[in-house]
Amino acid sequence: MHLGPDCLCGSYTARPAVCRNYQPDWVCGEVAPLPTLEARVRRFLEIYGLEGEAGL
Repeated sequence: MHLGPDCLCGSYTARPAVCRNYQPDWVCGEVAPLPTLEARVRRFLEIYGLEGEAGL
């Protein structure tokens, strides 16, 4: 939820190493534009064939 339009963390002025080293992939492009967290989780689970997880 803290990714900006460039898929980089928008929460920290000085980002932690895990954020600095993060390399977005095609999944980010599929998930990030969705309007709600629920929609993002649903799409993520669809991508990985895990639709039955998390009660969705």
